[in-house]
Amino acid sequence: MYIISSPTNTNLSLLKGGHMNIQRAQEIINSRSLINVNYRGIPVFLQQVHEDNETATVFPLDEMDREQIVELDRLTDEGP
Repeated sequence: MYIISSPTNTNLSLLKGGHMNIQRAQEIINSRSLINVNYRGIPVFLQQVHEDNETATVFPLDEMDREQIVELDRLTDEGP
């Protein structure tokens, strides 16, 4: 779970419908701040972005041993 300051570059914003893109996911991972990230409504830790196939490695915050690879467009964030 990460927080990020409000993006000013449209390349860092979410895709239409609230889905995450590669640039936004990378910005969240590289940020020092904290932002809520969800996968299908479940809070997750965004661990790694796989740009080659537009996926990310995540795990639910309440099940840290349940690591999974998911499509980026299934992730949303609740940031500013």
